[in-house]
Amino acid sequence: MSTKEANLKSENRSSKSPAQKARQDSPKQSPAHNPTLSLCMIVKDEEKSLSTCLESVKDHVDEIIIVDTGSTDSTVEIAKKYNAKI
Repeated sequence: MSTKEANLKSENRSSKSPAQKARQDSPKQSPAHNPTLSLCMIVKDEEKSLSTCLESVKDHVDEIIIVDTGSTDSTVEIAKKYNAKI
Protein backbone atom coordinates (compact mmCIF):
# COMPACT_ATOMS: atom_id res chain seq x y z
CA MET A 1 0.00 0.00 0.00
CA SER A 2 1.42 3.35 -0.99
CA THR A 3 1.71 6.28 1.41
CA LYS A 4 -0.99 8.13 -0.51
CA GLU A 5 -3.39 5.17 -0.21
CA ALA A 6 -2.65 4.89 3.51
CA ASN A 7 -3.34 8.59 3.99
CA LEU A 8 -6.64 8.32 2.12
CA LYS A 9 -7.65 5.33 4.20
CA SER A 10 -6.80 7.22 7.38
CA GLU A 11 -8.81 10.27 6.25
CA ASN A 12 -11.85 8.11 5.55
CA ARG A 13 -11.83 6.92 9.15
CA SER A 14 -11.67 10.39 10.62
CA SER A 15 -14.69 11.67 12.52
CA LYS A 16 -14.63 15.14 10.98
CA SER A 17 -17.80 16.63 9.60
CA PRO A 18 -18.02 17.36 5.86
CA ALA A 19 -17.70 21.06 6.70
CA GLN A 20 -14.48 20.40 8.62
CA LYS A 21 -13.10 18.22 5.81
CA ALA A 22 -13.84 20.92 3.23
CA ARG A 23 -11.97 23.48 5.30
CA GLN A 24 -9.07 21.07 5.75
CA ASP A 25 -8.77 20.63 1.98
CA SER A 26 -9.03 24.35 1.23
CA PRO A 27 -6.04 26.68 1.22
CA LYS A 28 -5.10 28.00 4.66
CA GLN A 29 -6.84 31.25 5.44
CA SER A 30 -7.06 33.53 8.42
CA PRO A 31 -9.79 32.68 10.99
CA ALA A 32 -11.92 35.56 9.73
CA HIS A 33 -12.13 33.78 6.37
CA ASN A 34 -12.64 30.29 7.73
CA PRO A 35 -16.28 30.14 8.84
CA THR A 36 -17.87 27.36 10.83
CA LEU A 37 -21.38 26.06 10.47
CA SER A 38 -23.46 26.06 13.66
CA LEU A 39 -26.92 24.70 14.29
CA CYS A 40 -28.85 26.68 16.87
CA MET A 41 -32.25 25.47 18.01
CA ILE A 42 -34.71 26.91 20.49
CA VAL A 43 -36.59 23.98 22.01
CA LYS A 44 -39.01 22.98 24.73
CA ASP A 45 -40.19 19.42 25.45
CA GLU A 46 -38.89 17.97 22.17
CA GLU A 47 -37.81 14.52 23.38
CA LYS A 48 -39.89 12.78 20.70
CA SER A 49 -38.22 14.47 17.73
CA LEU A 50 -34.89 15.89 18.90
CA SER A 51 -32.82 12.73 18.41
CA THR A 52 -34.03 12.31 14.83
CA CYS A 53 -33.34 15.94 14.07
CA LEU A 54 -29.85 16.01 15.58
CA GLU A 55 -28.93 12.67 14.05
CA SER A 56 -29.75 14.05 10.59
CA VAL A 57 -27.46 17.08 10.95
CA LYS A 58 -24.62 15.96 13.23
CA ASP A 59 -22.25 15.16 10.35
CA HIS A 60 -22.97 18.43 8.56
CA VAL A 61 -22.38 21.02 11.28
CA ASP A 62 -19.39 22.01 13.37
CA GLU A 63 -21.35 22.71 16.53
CA ILE A 64 -24.84 22.26 17.93
CA ILE A 65 -26.27 24.91 20.21
CA ILE A 66 -29.51 24.19 22.03
CA VAL A 67 -31.47 26.91 23.81
CA ASP A 68 -33.91 25.10 26.06
CA THR A 69 -36.82 27.19 27.28
CA GLY A 70 -37.84 25.05 30.25
CA SER A 71 -38.29 21.48 29.13
CA THR A 72 -39.74 19.08 31.67
CA ASP A 73 -38.93 15.97 29.63
CA SER A 74 -35.55 14.54 28.61
CA THR A 75 -34.81 17.11 25.89
CA VAL A 76 -31.64 18.43 27.58
CA GLU A 77 -30.24 14.93 28.20
CA ILE A 78 -30.81 14.00 24.55
CA ALA A 79 -29.05 17.17 23.38
CA LYS A 80 -26.07 16.39 25.62
CA LYS A 81 -25.65 13.02 23.87
CA TYR A 82 -24.83 15.02 20.73
CA ASN A 83 -22.28 17.19 22.56
CA ALA A 84 -24.56 20.17 22.18
CA LYS A 85 -23.84 23.39 23.97
CA ILE A 86 -26.85 23.97 26.21
